[in-house]
Amino acid sequence: MTVFVMQLQSNLKSIEELISQSRWSYKKPRTVNYRYNQDKLMHRLGDVLVQYGIQHDTGLLPHEWHYHISPRGKADIVQHNRDGQPIYVSLSYSYPYIVCVVDKEPVGIDIEKISQRLDWRTLVTCFSTNEAHQICSLNDFYQIWTQKESFTKLIGEGLIKGLDIYDMTQSHFYQSREVKFKQFIFDQFMVQVCFLGQAPWGYKKVSVFQLLSS
Repeated sequence: MTVFVMQLQSNLKSIEELISQSRWSYKKPRTVNYRYNQDKLMHRLGDVLVQYGIQHDTGLLPHEWHYHISPRGKADIVQHNRDGQPIYVSLSYSYPYIVCVVDKEPVGIDIEKISQRLDWRTLVTCFSTNEAHQICSLNDFYQIWTQKESFTKLIGEGLIKGLDIYDMTQSHFYQSREVKFKQFIFDQFMVQVCFLGQAPWGYKKVSVFQLLSS
């Protein structure tokens, strides 16, 4: 299992030029009309980061797999060689960061900027009673929030059922196995990974230039 982290450090125009000159093409079907060019660019880079991550971890080239999008919007990786080991990916954005995780078992990831201005005491009222009692600080709030996001990505639901459906103070299971969490904090951003396996951890920073020139 590897977590890939990319930070946008160049201006948008120079990134667009790098994309146009790179060998990468876009694979994920476009399902959203982006209002802002920044969002469009972030999601394009996320598409490329997934391709890079899969190739880095498995050796599988972009033309050897395709996306299958579920009715709920979950993107699954379908290999053209049916005998290949399953590949699971998850992707999350919080400007200027994009994070991606690749594993051989179901996985979910979320990144959130820890905003000191967030009114977390009000938002906590939307959580379960147990969670509301456990959250005593801003970091507590983001820990629970990112666990919810990453868990619902792992199971392929997202937060469509509401914030209080899954109580993150309790154990949760998927495919009859208990899920686990791994947390990173850097530059006032919190990253949460929800996973099933025992795979050794890898953490790789990837620059925009490194990604697009690879």
